[in-house]
Parts: sequence; C-alpha cells; structure tokens
Amino acid sequence: MATIYELKRRAQELSAKKDSLSISPEEVGGLIDETLDVINEAEKNQIGLGIRNTYTTVAEMNADSTSPVGSDGKPLKFGQIVTVYDENTPDAVDNGNIYAFQNPGWKLVSTTGNLSVYAKKKM
Repeated sequence: MATIYELKRRAQELSAKKDSLSISPEEVGGLIDETLDVINEAEKNQIGLGIRNTYTTVAEMNADSTSPVGSDGKPLKFGQIVTVYDENTPDAVDNGNIYAFQNPGWKLVSTTGNLSVYAKKKM
C-alpha cells in the first residue's frame, strides 16, 4: 500500500500536467483507489483501539454476537474489544471481563474486575 507521502507526490505530479488529455483515467482512478485504501486502513486502526461497547452481562453480550455495534453506532470489526460491567453487581463473576469480537462470537482476553472473584471462577 502506498504511503500518504507517495500519494501526495502522485497528486502533485497529476496537478502539474497541463496538456489536454495528458492525464489518463487509470492514473486518476489508481490515485483515488489507493487514497481510499489509506483512509480505510487509518480508520480501521483508529477505531480499533479502546473498548467499543459495554454490556451489563455476558448473556447480553452473547445475544449480540453476530453483528454487534459499538457505542458510537458503528459495526464492530474482528478483534475489537468490549467489556462486561454492571455497577449494580460489582461482585459478579464476569464484571470487568474484556472480550474480543471474533466475527461471530467472543473471546475472553482479559479482566479488569475483582481478581479474587476471577480466580475463584477459574478453580
């Protein structure tokens, strides 16, 4: 994939062409296509970080395992993370667990909750 600097250089080269019919549709289309690839990759990396949604129970999360959306309304992508947390039940076994979306399904990847409760669950 082209870098943003390569795309900028190509755009400047195209804008410098002044003769009639000196720019081919393939040049313009290629530049647009590669620009969109860079934007898509940047968006994927930008929204890939951080907790994308919080569920109050694992059951609620599992019910949303085929096409979940983040709290911003955007669909989750493979590997993006959610958490299970309910402040009304702070000692719940799954409170604080962090899951990665597997498209479909979830994978427990970590916990931020009560480690003694988590350790009891593992026993």
